[in-house]
This record gives sequence, structure tokens and C-alpha cells, in this order.
Amino acid sequence: MPIECSSRRRAPRWARAALALGLAGVLSAPQADAAWSRADTARELGYVTLVAVDGAQTREGVGRGDREINPFLGPHPSVGEIDRYMVAAAAIHGAISTILPESSRVAWQWGTLIGETLVVAHNAIYIGLGIRF
Repeated sequence: MPIECSSRRRAPRWARAALALGLAGVLSAPQADAAWSRADTARELGYVTLVAVDGAQTREGVGRGDREINPFLGPHPSVGEIDRYMVAAAAIHGAISTILPESSRVAWQWGTLIGETLVVAHNAIYIGLGIRF
């Protein structure tokens, strides 16, 4: 049976601003690299969206006392640590995607998109964390 969380906290304003800046950077990538395609942009936006959902789920779970299993965050991260990690993850992913050659970039983006989708789905189905943004 899914566990409901009574708190519905939104990400801090600075985290939402950082996410928006990251999205703006991704959207400007096609002008920076002629090999960057609309499909690359769509995959990157999908990844950033999933990272934001994952971050919201992590905040919800930690807020209700769940233990985090991500070794970079530790078992009981603060909301600030979660937000900084998620913003950094999205930014680093975009940077890696930008420098990879096209064939490697497509594999990298699809692999990480699938991985992040599985994390978000697992959090929703098996742990009962919502999918809210």
C-alpha cells in the first residue's frame, strides 16, 4: 500500500531559478554546437525534468523520515543538500552531453534517461512517493 506524505513543500526559489538557468543553457546549446540536434535538446530536457521530479521525491521521502540510499547524499540529507545535488547532477549531465561526440551522446542521454525513469518509477510505485513538481 502506498504511503502518503502530508507535507507538500516546493523547492526553494533559488533551486527553481537554478533549474530554469540550466534549462536555458540546454536550450541555447544548438547555437553553440552545430552537431547538437533538436532530439539532443529533447533528451536533455527530459533528463532535467526527471531529475527535478527525483529531487521532489527525495525531499518528500526525507521529510517523512525515509533513509536516502544515494551515497553522494548520505542517509539523511538536508533539503539544501538535495537541491544542490540535483542542480549539480543536471548541470554535469548537460556538460557531459555537450562534449561527447554525437554517437556517444545519444547512448549517454538514452542510458541516463532510462536510468532516471526507473528511479522515479521505483520511488512512486514501491516507496509511495508522489510525482509532483
